Amino acid sequence: MAFKSFGDVLKHWDWMILKRDIKPVLKTYASKQGKALETYSRGNFARQGFDGRKWVARKVSSRLYLRNAKSRKGGSRNTNPLLYRSGNLKRSVRSQVTGLTITTRSDLPYADIQNSGGLAGRSRIPSRPFLGNSEDFKRGLINDFYTVMERFFK
Repeated sequence: MAFKSFGDVLKHWDWMILKRDIKPVLKTYASKQGKALETYSRGNFARQGFDGRKWVARKVSSRLYLRNAKSRKGGSRNTNPLLYRSGNLKRSVRSQVTGLTITTRSDLPYADIQNSGGLAGRSRIPSRPFLGNSEDFKRGLINDFYTVMERFFK
């Protein structure tokens, strides 16, 4: 039987069989997308921004810059990319898939202040998001989902 539209498929499908057959496909899809979201979130460090918007540049005091430039062979530590002094924050990004829900997180205590901004001691840290809902990632997620569903219903 040839179907002309997705609506025709839904009219003729046995819902119990659909539910049984589609569950493993969706679990595999969610797991793969969880890993993709983890990779995307880590990629924000290389892009130095989130969702197409660059992070706020750090302020450099001339006294601190000169002191660090003299004490380090490669120049000031302020020439390092933002949020990437040791690489611990980038490496701490993890994804978790629960059912069909994908969550990214970091267990480091300073991750939230870097992601959302706020006060750290007497310093005001600007928001430099690397985790969260990204419109870029959502568009890719939806396109991938349509592809998976097309393969499933063929």
